[in-house]
Amino acid sequence: MAFVRWEEKYRLGINPLDEQHQQLFDIINKLHDAMLREKSKKVVGELLKKLMEGTALHFSDEEIHMEQNAYPGYAAHKKEHHDLAKQMTEVVSNFNGGKTELSTPVMYFLKDWLYKHIVQTDLPYTSYLIDKGVLIKRRTLR
Repeated sequence: MAFVRWEEKYRLGINPLDEQHQQLFDIINKLHDAMLREKSKKVVGELLKKLMEGTALHFSDEEIHMEQNAYPGYAAHKKEHHDLAKQMTEVVSNFNGGKTELSTPVMYFLKDWLYKHIVQTDLPYTSYLIDKGVLIKRRTLR
């Protein structure tokens, strides 16, 4: 059973961003599975790196289009991205430095972040961008 489950209520209606969100769901599910199966630090570290890179790509895509289309909430959205990236960097640094393991609280942090980010932060800007006729160039996570 998936730890995080994609549902239609998370669909933004901007396909490339929806695909990126689905890929982030997939990575978090793989992390959860790696934790449950007690996979090696190397395996977990690679998944955390992939999550960080995917998140950075996703945030970049969102910010480019919000800025280019003068989205009124751009500054606040960008600050939220910065704050979240800082939290995630801390989680990864603590893991890489041996200060923490991938744990249930960390997994719930990631789960809550993803759900809240989509529903509370991303959904509000989508109608604005769609009304502007934004066609976002497709970039997928590796």
